[in-house]
Parts: sequence; structure tokens; C-alpha cells
Amino acid sequence: QAEADQRASKARQDHAATNIKLQKEQSGIQITQAEESLKEARRRLEQLTEQNRLEKQANERQVADAENNLKMAELRLKLQTSEGVRTESIKRAESSVNQAKASRDLAEKEYERKKALFEKKFISQADLDASDTQLKSAEAQYQSAVEQVEIVRQPSSETELALAQAELEKAKFVQKAALEQVEAQKYRDMDLEIQQNRVTQAKESLKLANANKAQITLREKDLESAKAQTQRSEVQLKLAQD
Repeated sequence: QAEADQRASKARQDHAATNIKLQKEQSGIQITQAEESLKEARRRLEQLTEQNRLEKQANERQVADAENNLKMAELRLKLQTSEGVRTESIKRAESSVNQAKASRDLAEKEYERKKALFEKKFISQADLDASDTQLKSAEAQYQSAVEQVEIVRQPSSETELALAQAELEKAKFVQKAALEQVEAQKYRDMDLEIQQNRVTQAKESLKLANANKAQITLREKDLESAKAQTQRSEVQLKLAQD
């Protein structure tokens, strides 16, 4: 009976050893898969984080540009429709004309003085030419200021007003689209949060796989102890039979 029990115990141990071997192989596969899943989840998280950062920066720039363009469009329309602004623009243009005229008159007197000195051979031709160049430049600036006054005095045409209004509407549309992009960013933030949860889940899966491996190792040690005990029992039985 003792021999039968020993054979049965050894058979059970061999069966357990086979199961443990299979479990170790499966555990190794599980750990490898868990490590790969964690690696991929982290890679994807880093990718989404960088994309999210770049998109936020781009959206912020677009909003800032859109708001600036809207302000400029509103100002241009105001300049063309506000009588008070138009009157102020005319005053500034007329002031520029007066300044340009004063500069031209001064340059003209200086030229006449240099011309008289040149005729008396007190200055060179180069000095006279330089004074003439200054006079022509002052005259050109004066004529430009006069033309600008005439332009400012003319009321904006219907076409110009329509264009200014169209630019304003376009600027509003662009601003709205930019703000919608910022709003849509919330969904990408949710994607980022979901991916962070996936990383956490992958960590837990790897932790569980390692814990399972540790349990298999413990069972393997227990089996080795049982085998050693069986071998001692076999030896004792053999000695008793002898």
C-alpha cells in the first residue's frame, strides 16, 4: 500500500509540474504582452500630449490674429462712416499741408540765397545742386500732402463702404471659427484623459501579470519541496524493505 501511495503521489507531482510549466509559459506571454501594451499606451500618450500642446498654441495664435483683424476691420469701417473721425483726419491732413508748405518755402529761400552766393562765386556748384535737390524734395512732399487732403475730403464711395463692411463680416466669421476651434479643443483634452486611463490600465495589467508569475514561482517551490519529501519517503521505504 505504501508503494502505491508513493506512485500516486509521484504521478500527482508530475502532473502538477506539467501544469506549472504551462502556467509559466502563459505567464511569460502575458507579461510580454502587458509590457508591449504599456509601452504602446505611453507612446500614444506622449504623441497626443505633444499634438494637444501644438494645437493649443496654434488655436491661441489664431484667436489673437482673428481678434486683431476684427478690430482693424471695425476701425476701417469707422474711419469711412464716422463724420467726427473724417473731420479729424481732414484736420491732420491740412496740418501736414501747412508743415510741408513751410518746409518748401524755407527750402526755396535757402535755394535763392545759395544761388546768389554761387553767382558771386562764394560757393561751389555742388552746394547749389544740393540746395536745389532739397527744394525739389520739399516741393514733392508739399504736393503729396495737398493730394492727400483732397483724398481725405472726398467721402467714401458706396463701393468702398461695401468693401469695408465685407471685410468686417469676414473678420467676424474668422474670429468665430477660431473660437470654435478652441471649444473643440475640449474634446481632444478628453481623448488625452482617455489615453491616460489606458496607461493606468496597462500598468495594472502588467502588475497583475507579475503577481501571477510570483504565485507560480511559489507553487513551483512548494512542488520542489513535495518532490524532495517524496524522494526521502522512497528512500526510507526502500530501507525498511531491505
